[in-house]
Amino acid sequence: MKVVLRYHEIALKGRNRPFFVERLAQNAKRLTADMGGRVFTLDGRLRLELPDSVAWEQVERRLSDLFGVANFSRAFESALDMEALKRDVLAALSTRRFGSFRVTSKRSYKAFPLTSPEIDRELGAAVHLGLGTRVDLEHPELGQRAHRLAQRVA
Repeated sequence: MKVVLRYHEIALKGRNRPFFVERLAQNAKRLTADMGGRVFTLDGRLRLELPDSVAWEQVERRLSDLFGVANFSRAFESALDMEALKRDVLAALSTRRFGSFRVTSKRSYKAFPLTSPEIDRELGAAVHLGLGTRVDLEHPELGQRAHRLAQRVA
C-alpha cells in the first residue's frame, strides 16, 4: 500500500524547511514502524509504503494524529496511459459502493497529452459507464482524486 502525505505549514519555514520535512518523515516512520512502514521524501510531500496486508483503517487512524500533515490519501500506481488509468481506477473502485462521484485530477506531468479537465471527463465517463454510478459535481458521495498522474508513486 502506498500513501501520500501532504503538508502546508512546513513549506513556509524557509531555510529550516529541510529540517522540518526530515522531522516529519522521521515521525511518520516511527509511527508506522511496527506495520513495516517506509517513508520517502518527495517534492512537497512524503510517500509512505506499507505492506498490502495492513488495513487502511488502521493507517488512517495513525496518520490522523501525525502533527504537521495537512492531509493524506491512499495512492495507486498506474502507467502514463489513459486506458491503463481507466482500468486501474475501475479496479480500485470495483469493491466500493457509492451513490455519486466526482473526479478531480491534478496533472503535474505537463507532457501528458490531456489537460486536467480532459482527464476528469474521460475518467468520469469510464467510472459512470463501468460502474453505473451517477456523476455529481456539486455534492459527490465519493470525490475520487486521480492525483498527480505523472508522478508515479514508485
